Amino acid sequence: MSGEENEKVIELDYLETPKGAVARFEGVRQLAEVLAEVIEEIDKMKERLQTLPETSQTPENLERRLKYIEDQLIVLSDDVREILNALGELSATVAQIKKALKL
Repeated sequence: MSGEENEKVIELDYLETPKGAVARFEGVRQLAEVLAEVIEEIDKMKERLQTLPETSQTPENLERRLKYIEDQLIVLSDDVREILNALGELSATVAQIKKALKL
């Protein structure tokens, strides 16, 4: 039951009694049929959900993986900073050697 093609209109007619209005049998029967169809659809959806493969992509797992990636990026950033510092020192040393050799 999905979409407008399965829309159903139930008109509840009432019978006036000395103790008040009472819904007529036909309307109540239609309502019960629609409720039974809805329950059946819900059961089908539950079955489909149970057959879906469980995924390890829970928020906790994603958060843990992102934290691991963040830690690795911090380590990588520190390593790149050390390489850049070493490159700067190497460049300064090469400049001093060139100056000493007057190249």
